Amino acid sequence: MLDALNRVVVILVILAILAAAIFVLLVTLGTVDPDIAPAGWFEEPLQSAADATGWTRVAIIAISIIVALLMVVWLARELMPRRRRPATFLISSGDSGMATIDRQSVRELSKKTAATVHNVKDVECRVGEGRTGLFISCDVTVVMGTNIPETSAEIQSKVKDSVQNYTGLAISTVDVRARYEPGEARHVNLD
Repeated sequence: MLDALNRVVVILVILAILAAAIFVLLVTLGTVDPDIAPAGWFEEPLQSAADATGWTRVAIIAISIIVALLMVVWLARELMPRRRRPATFLISSGDSGMATIDRQSVRELSKKTAATVHNVKDVECRVGEGRTGLFISCDVTVVMGTNIPETSAEIQSKVKDSVQNYTGLAISTVDVRARYEPGEARHVNLD
């Protein structure tokens, strides 16, 4: 949240500097009267820019253009989406260094583990971080006729054990959302 607020403040400052550079350029070129500035702000320096001649005028024009271009480039960089490093989870830290694992690796481990459960055809998992540990959410497609409560419980147990054993990370929940495999209807024994 603070990062977003900082970006907004930086963008507003850039826009103010850009507007000022363009205004000084227009005053120096004689297209805008220096008296147009609100409440007489910077009236004296603007009048000096309007009255400038020779190399002083050239310098003011060049500096105004350079500042305006720099602000446009800076504004473009601020408005571009920032590259985010993949989220990592700290496994251990000590005198000899630290060990981390990225979110995608935990997601893949969860997916591969859930896929080993009988009658599971397809799996997609998401991983998030909570106060008491990671939460994992898996969407699974199972063969028609599969007992979903039993299969979900097995997926939850295996994924939680696997991720905890291989990474040492605490797992708070493993949610499973199951759906039957689309396609040809099969006979389902309801006994």
